[in-house]
Amino acid sequence: MARLLIAELLLLVLTALFAAVGFPWLSGRPPAWPLLSIGFLMALAFVALYALANLAARRLPEPALLIVGLLALGLIQIGPGGAGAWVSLAAGILLALLGRALGRGAGASLYAYAVPLLAVRWLLVPLAGSGEAVLSLAMQCGTIYFFARGLVRLAFPTAAEGDPSAAPLVRRPVPDRVAALVEAASRRRALPYATREDGSRDEEAISIRCSPAEAAQLADRLRAALEDHPAEVMPGVRVGDEVELVIRMKRDAPDRA
Repeated sequence: MARLLIAELLLLVLTALFAAVGFPWLSGRPPAWPLLSIGFLMALAFVALYALANLAARRLPEPALLIVGLLALGLIQIGPGGAGAWVSLAAGILLALLGRALGRGAGASLYAYAVPLLAVRWLLVPLAGSGEAVLSLAMQCGTIYFFARGLVRLAFPTAAEGDPSAAPLVRRPVPDRVAALVEAASRRRALPYATREDGSRDEEAISIRCSPAEAAQLADRLRAALEDHPAEVMPGVRVGDEVELVIRMKRDAPDRA
């Protein structure tokens, strides 16, 4: 998680600096420091667009990702204002080739670059305003951010980006499959710890909180959801007006997920 946050912060700074220094330099002008804040705000929007595109890609197979990525890369080139500069096209192709060479998937790499950049072209730019200057700034900053983000993705893929061998972003003492079943059955966010009687945290279990009246019924529902997994559900301590239900893996019993 720390590495991911540091990488995102560096990408935000890189995009903001490009907006203030690189973009004017490419136009033959001196640095425009007021663009620093604009570039930073655009980069925050890029983060959200990347996350949404990545979330939508989870159920798509690699061939579908490649097709969607190619279509998005083509649609970026459509329209006035030179939005389809050869740099954005070359960057997408390069990421696809690197993804294939490194075994990360050409389609996944291209999709993660082209789809959010397409959203910048046809969603973010119209919201920001008209004019070739706005279009050029957004597209150039977007190309820089999503290309750099694609390189980070190839070098340090996360579980959220489809790498099953990567460590989870949030450390939890139960397998992700068990935590997902707990959250789906309870319709609550699972805490990555349980509370002990003395108020300290037990980081060998997860827990959910509910009202005392529904604790017994919810515990039965969780046990039914976890019946194929070596996990046990136990009542925990009372925290304020709620009680905890503690989910812990049984010792010396490997999870079958």
